[in-house]
Amino acid sequence: MPFPFVYLCDLLNDLERPHVSRYPMLPKDLANYTKDKVIRWLRMHRDRLNALSTDSTAVMSMLQPENQTDRVYGLDSRSLELVIARAFQLPRRHYLDLQRWKTEPAQGDLGACVKRVMENMDTVSYETFIFLTPLILRLW
Repeated sequence: MPFPFVYLCDLLNDLERPHVSRYPMLPKDLANYTKDKVIRWLRMHRDRLNALSTDSTAVMSMLQPENQTDRVYGLDSRSLELVIARAFQLPRRHYLDLQRWKTEPAQGDLGACVKRVMENMDTVSYETFIFLTPLILRLW
């Protein structure tokens, strides 16, 4: 049986929790928290990860996507922010809210800010959604 994706999601949710918390952790405490969660997760799933049916390379590449050379698109976070703002034709107030990921890390990363902006927007046109779908799928 292949390794269930939901277990990876559980780990990523646990690792994200202190980043989206109302009260940010100190860097040292955050590093210890991350290390403890990853070690505990690896111990809990050791048998499944070592199973012959598990593609351990796929699991590790999902945990460390930055190490995949085939997923480099030449977009840093600043460029991606501009692409998102242009594609959604964000008004200035929404664009300023989108930029909060840089100045207020406790509010979340770029993805969390995009989600918040999209939830706060009145409407997103269907044409914009159709335009963005291939772009997002290429970046995925």
